[in-house]
Formats: sequence, C-alpha cells, structure tokens
Amino acid sequence: MLAVLRLALGWHFLYEGVWKIRHPDLFLGETEGFLSGARGPVAGLFYAMLPDIDGRQRLEDNLPRVEGKDKEVDIEATKACKVAKSWDDLRQKFVNYYAPAAGSDDAQKKLHEQLSAEAQKVYDWHLKGLNEFVNENGGKIKAHFESLKRYQDGRKTDPHTMFQTQRRWDEMQDLRKEAKGWISDVDARENALKSDLLGLLRKNRKPEKEAVARADKEAAEKAGAKKTADAAAKKPAGADAKKADEKKNAPSPPAPLPEGEGKTKGKPSSPAPLAATTIVLVDFSPLADGRPELGPFTPSSKPWEWTRIEQLAFLLTWALFGIGLCLMLGLFTRPAALAGAGFMLFVVMSQPSYPGVYPLDPPQLGHALLVNKDFVEMVALLVIASTCLGRWTGLDFFIHKYLVKPFCCRCGDEATSEGGKA
Repeated sequence: MLAVLRLALGWHFLYEGVWKIRHPDLFLGETEGFLSGARGPVAGLFYAMLPDIDGRQRLEDNLPRVEGKDKEVDIEATKACKVAKSWDDLRQKFVNYYAPAAGSDDAQKKLHEQLSAEAQKVYDWHLKGLNEFVNENGGKIKAHFESLKRYQDGRKTDPHTMFQTQRRWDEMQDLRKEAKGWISDVDARENALKSDLLGLLRKNRKPEKEAVARADKEAAEKAGAKKTADAAAKKPAGADAKKADEKKNAPSPPAPLPEGEGKTKGKPSSPAPLAATTIVLVDFSPLADGRPELGPFTPSSKPWEWTRIEQLAFLLTWALFGIGLCLMLGLFTRPAALAGAGFMLFVVMSQPSYPGVYPLDPPQLGHALLVNKDFVEMVALLVIASTCLGRWTGLDFFIHKYLVKPFCCRCGDEATSEGGKA
C-alpha cells in the first residue's frame, strides 16, 4: 500500500507539472492569482514575491501625475515619464535591430531611414494616446493611491475582529482590482505599440490602403459639406427659388483624383484632401528577411532577464514535474518526497484553515479545521520520505546496490584495515 501511495502522489505531481509545461501562460496567471490571494499571518511573505502588487510603481511612479482637478498633463510631461521612455527604448531597439549590415547598398540604408521615420510616427501616435489616458484617468489614479494610504494606515489601528478582517480584505481586493484595470490598459498599449512597429514590416498591407481610401473619402465628404454650408450662409435672403433648385439639382463635381494623376487633358485637377491617418505604404519587408517573426520582441530564453513571477512559475513547473517523475520511478525517493512536502507546506501556509482567517474556503471544498487536504498530502509525503520505499519498489534499488553499497563497503574495509594497522 505504501507503493500505491507513492505512485498516487507521484502521478498527482507529475500531471501538475505536465499541465503547467503545456499551458505556461495560464499557469503564469494562476501563480499571480495564487500569490495575491494568500491569506493568514504570513500572507505578506507571498505578496512580496509579486513585483509591484499594488501597482504603485507602474501607475504612481512611472506615469505623470495630475496635480489639480481641472489641470491636464501636456504631451511633453508625458514624454518625460518612465513609461514613455521605456516605449522610446522599444522603438529604438526596433530600429537598431533592422539596421542594414555594414557594406549594404544605399537603397537598403535609405529604406532603413524611412523605417526609422515611420517608427517615430508610430511612437508619437501611441504617446498621444498615453497622454489622453493620463488626462482621463490621472485624477482617479491619484484618488486611488490616497485611498490605498488610508487603507494601510487603518490596518495598523483596526481591532482584530472578524468583521474588520472581512471588511479590510474586501477593501484590499477592490483596490487591487481597480489598479489592475489601469495596469492592463497600459500593458495593452505597450503591446499595441510593439504590434504596430512589427506591422510596418508586413508585405501585404492592403487593409491599410483601404483605410487610406476611406479616410480620403470621408475628408472629401466633410470638405463638400462645409463648402455647401458656407455657400448657403452667404446666399442673399431674396434669392430666386428657381436658381436655387437648379443649383440643387446640378450634378455633383467629380471626386478628386488620386495622387499621381494630377492632369487630365491638359487641365490641372484640384488637389485631393489629405487622409485622416498618415500611413506610408513603403515595403519594408526586405529588412526583415531571414529574421525571427517577432524580431527584437522575441521572448528571451535567459532566465535572469525574466520577471520575478516568470522565474517563479518556471521553477515551480519543473520542480513539480521532477518530483512527480522521481516518485513514479522510485528514483531519489526520499529527497523527492521531502521536496514535495516542502511545496505542500508552501501551499498550506498560503491558504491555512484555522479560525480567524478570511476569506473562508468555498463550501465545495468541504469544511476543515487546521487539517485540510493539502495538510494530509504533506503528511503522506513525509511518511514516504521516512521509509526505504524506493529500494523496495523503485530504481533506488539499483542505485543502492551498485553505487551506495559498494562505496560503503569500500569505506568500511579501509577503516577496518587502518584500525588493524593501528
């Protein structure tokens, strides 16, 4: 039965590890939710594992502040904030990544200069959007952190009653949810900036051409409507109705010709109105030939360049997989069982089941007092670690027989011979 228990525990850990390997993005979100949802006396230890859990650094320190209720942040102040500077670093990284190699012809260099100019336009457009976001939400963000300060001060003086614990928990979750909405918005804007920069390198940009045509058509319609309104305003009050009807029924002037078709039968045409959005349809795809699809924004394979939460998720994923595999094979059973028990202690400490801890476990999980399912699994792993089960029904038998036992015998013989000589 101990072997069955070892296999059951091993399968649990192994499948958890395999699932996390196959769904890294989902597990990354689960890890963040697990740590931010920690409760009990040591919850602060788990909160510290999350970078900027309250969003103070990303919202209050990295964005420009709105000082007054009716004041707005100008574009230069937004450009000087840390978020805008990091976006400018992304733009520069993108431009440098696609720089032509030494000895390239003038055509490649000119194409790269055009790409740099278009990347600057993309950055400026997103910077304008960030400035609008700050002016729209800056006052709310300021009020949010004032509420956060009151919450933190209140926790130091509140009586430790169940009612106050519940009220403070709900208040903390509301504040974090509010901050997460703004953080997600800023992160989405950064991802959109990366996507638009990479979009400059697409070969087929037909949708953008259609967008230009639509913008030209809308601009022409607005210009025509304005011209008609101005003419109506200048029209004398006693104008002849017949002339007005003739003018109304007259055929509309031809649509403006596209750029490049400026003359027809020797007569110059009127210039076409400018598009609402400036889009350059130069083919920059030759600069990206032979390079990764995501270019400079390809995720790094170096763990020291990852965020803290990504490092923790990677460590947990492969630790669970390794523990489960070792338990299933009976290989290094004792260390694997001890490591599994340590992980379960980590889980028990983050979600304890004893009086005074809020929020309570969902009714679907049952009712527990001190001892819950995670605690039982931890004890079971300690039982496995206290036996020689791997030698009886696992690969530890071969390790003990061909490595450990000969080494111990050799050390014992050497000790006996030295004792005899003495």
